[in-house]
Amino acid sequence: MAERWTPIILRNVLLGCRTFNEIAAGAPGLWRALLSRRLRELEHAGVVEIRTKPNGRGSLYYPTAASRALWPVLQALGDWAERWMDVTAEHADPDLVSWSWCTSFLRRDVLPPRRVVVRFKFQQDARPGCGCSSSGAPGSCARSIPASATTPS
Repeated sequence: MAERWTPIILRNVLLGCRTFNEIAAGAPGLWRALLSRRLRELEHAGVVEIRTKPNGRGSLYYPTAASRALWPVLQALGDWAERWMDVTAEHADPDLVSWSWCTSFLRRDVLPPRRVVVRFKFQQDARPGCGCSSSGAPGSCARSIPASATTPS
């Protein structure tokens, strides 16, 4: 189970992503079959709880007490990487950067109750700008982020 995607998947769940698609949006490049397998492994390890959606179609993913106890470890690894890794703008995936900003820094408590869209325009990216939506369905490149995604739950 120990490989590069597992901490990213766990971080997404801790940040409030509950559906498979929300978790996948925070891990660009991860194959859906591998994500499914990793989520089952995390459940078996006791760090993710998988529940059936109320409508019976699909699953919801929740952190356990064990995964919440891992949050400081994930933060420490991130702090270490920020200090010691030589990562430049060319290494950054625009989808991951915008998703991370929306989950870490977007203050939904100060937004108006109507739908608000944040758009990112990356100068070195040929695609149209990416962004996140505070409510409603995501656009072609936007990511719809749950309101609980600003802090670990």
